[in-house]
Amino acid sequence: MDVVCFRLPGHSDAALRNMNTLREQRHFCDITIVAGGRQMFRGHKVVLAAGSAFLRDQFLLNPSAELQQVSVLHSSTVIRELLQSCYTGILQFSAKEIVNYLTAASYLQMEHVVEKCRVALSQYLQTKSCSSGSVKTEESQAMPSIVSGSTRSLDSMSPPSERASSLQPHSSEEEPQVSGVEHAGGQRRDEANLSG
Repeated sequence: MDVVCFRLPGHSDAALRNMNTLREQRHFCDITIVAGGRQMFRGHKVVLAAGSAFLRDQFLLNPSAELQQVSVLHSSTVIRELLQSCYTGILQFSAKEIVNYLTAASYLQMEHVVEKCRVALSQYLQTKSCSSGSVKTEESQAMPSIVSGSTRSLDSMSPPSERASSLQPHSSEEEPQVSGVEHAGGQRRDEANLSG
C-alpha cells in the first residue's frame, strides 16, 4: 500500500504562535500561575507542562487546580518571563540577571533554559575576567563574548525574522545568542532587538 506523508514546515511555530495569541486573549486558559503573591500569569497547562517539568508534576499531582502558587523566593518578573518563553521560545534580560534566571529556571526544571543560562554565565564571567586585566588566550578569543552595555538576547533558537512574539522552536544544539557578539576574526553578529 502506498503511503503519502507531508511534513508541514512551520507547523509547530504556527501552533505555538496561535496558542500564545489565544493566551493573550484569555481563551481556553486553564491555569493561573501566581508568583510572589502578586504577579499572575494565565496560560494553558499543556504548554506550560511541556516547558517546565516542575509545573508538569504539579499539574499531574493536582489536575483540577486552576491556580498554581510558585515560590515567593523568585522574582515575579523572572517567573513571568520564563513562562512566556514556553510560548515564544524567546528569553531576554540583562546579563546581570543571569543568576536569577538560572536559579528560577532550575527551580521550574526548565533544563533547556538552565543550559543556555549556564553557557551565557560562563561567557559573561569570562568577559568580566578579561576586562579586569587578564590576558586573552587563543581559546578565549575564539569564544563569543558579551559586549558591555549592549542588549542581551538569550534565545534558544535562531533570531526571529518577525516581531518579538514570533515563535521559534528551541534547540539544544545552538548557543545562546547575545546581541552585539564579537566572534573570532572580528566579525560582528547583531541580533534583533527583542523588546517585549
